[in-house]
Amino acid sequence: MSRNPARAAGVSDPRAVRQAFDDRATSYALWPELTRGETRHRVLERLEPVADETLLDLGSGPGAMARAASGFVKRVVLVDLSPAMLRVAGTEARRAERLVPPRVAGDAGALPFRDASFDLVACRHAARLFESAERMAAEVRRVLRLGGRVAICDTMATGEPDVDRVLLSLEEILSPCPVRLWTPARWGELLEAAGLRMDWHDQPLAELDAGRSLLDACARAGVSQSACDAARQLLLDSPEPVRRALGVLAHGTDIVLHVPVGIVGATRT
Repeated sequence: MSRNPARAAGVSDPRAVRQAFDDRATSYALWPELTRGETRHRVLERLEPVADETLLDLGSGPGAMARAASGFVKRVVLVDLSPAMLRVAGTEARRAERLVPPRVAGDAGALPFRDASFDLVACRHAARLFESAERMAAEVRRVLRLGGRVAICDTMATGEPDVDRVLLSLEEILSPCPVRLWTPARWGELLEAAGLRMDWHDQPLAELDAGRSLLDACARAGVSQSACDAARQLLLDSPEPVRRALGVLAHGTDIVLHVPVGIVGATRT
């Protein structure tokens, strides 16, 4: 498994972070949690898209959310920090026999779009990795039209300190950049501070009924064997209430767990 270049170079180097995600692009395109996860459909149900609307897939990665939304809106635009992720998103769209959507490399804290460009924003499994959630929320409000809706779907804190400490430690092992986990209520506060109206939230949700394979997650993330071993030990050594809350089950050398996912929705009023 590869060394983590972003961690090695320091968290303040955006080029190293971008390179780290570039390196993961192909493996992320095959990660079941991203490509087949059930929250794609829940996000769409909650956004209630209309056929003449335009949707921004923010932090699109390999484009699973965009492909799910493409049949429900007039136009989908992808934006991601990683050019390689966007190239893979184009490949996956062609593989699914879909039109390749417009793709733009950009930072969530400084979106390269005009004010009021979109009716909808969907951000799935990316927000916890953004450098500044506050800037991201402000940019989402700026690019949304009046009455536009946003749904943020991600691993979210549960509000149980012991569970959240283990969850954050696990995410930090798997991520090439700093991770920030907030509860849905805290996400609502951030969105409202940016001038959006929080409408609803769903938690806890699960991407796959079968849960997450720790070995598969480590392989997709490209972390070292020692880091994978540390993640395994972290889960096995957690207090029983934490293991129960995360649905931790040992399967030989692998561990299966259920990472808590939440969705928060807001409107520009």
